Amino acid sequence: MLGHVEKLTCSGVRACDGLSLGSFGNGSEALDCDGAKACYQMDFSEVAFASAHCLGEAACAYSNFNNHTKVDCDAVSACAYAVVHTVNQLWCHGQTACYFTDAVDVGVLHCDGDYACSSMNVHSVGYMDCESSTTYVDYLCYAITVAEVGNAYNLSCVGDFNCKDAEFGSFINVSDTDPFVLTCQGFDACQSMSIVNPPALLELRCLGSGSESYTCCRYLELPHVEELTCQVCW
Repeated sequence: MLGHVEKLTCSGVRACDGLSLGSFGNGSEALDCDGAKACYQMDFSEVAFASAHCLGEAACAYSNFNNHTKVDCDAVSACAYAVVHTVNQLWCHGQTACYFTDAVDVGVLHCDGDYACSSMNVHSVGYMDCESSTTYVDYLCYAITVAEVGNAYNLSCVGDFNCKDAEFGSFINVSDTDPFVLTCQGFDACQSMSIVNPPALLELRCLGSGSESYTCCRYLELPHVEELTCQVCW
């Protein structure tokens, strides 16, 4: 184990693979992990720094993060199987970017890329969405488990299989007087998805995929729906 490292650069294949640090800089630096498995299996749970940028395939896979402003997982499997304790923003951009990642307390969760947030286990998130901001992607939040969701007004599952087999616990910031809109758009977008404690005024919109989708809400498990809209988009 290294004690204090004033400046750290992890660039190249397995550049800092398995490295253990006591402290890094003055706590305000950004860590760049640029290369395949550049920061693979690193433990940052007790190391203070502002942000981590995982920019290579599996760059930060199996690593451990805690108390950062931002963790950016921007490559194939960049943060797969990682553990993220407390972070203001977690960006999962890329195929399987956060596949099977365990997140404890996340302010905002961004998912973008096929399987980007698939099979994640999230204890608490302030805001999240399962709709790509850049292009139409598939399996975005497939089989994700989220215990507490902070979304106050809506959740969008837009893309084929994007929330298939997903499980959501409670929406903790929803008002009892304002509607909450759940949008399922895409082939089997919300198939077998479940919400344990859904919002009281839940509006469910099953909108198809724009082609031949009739199954966007198939086997969806909800104890109560205030308003239901089913519409196939051609």
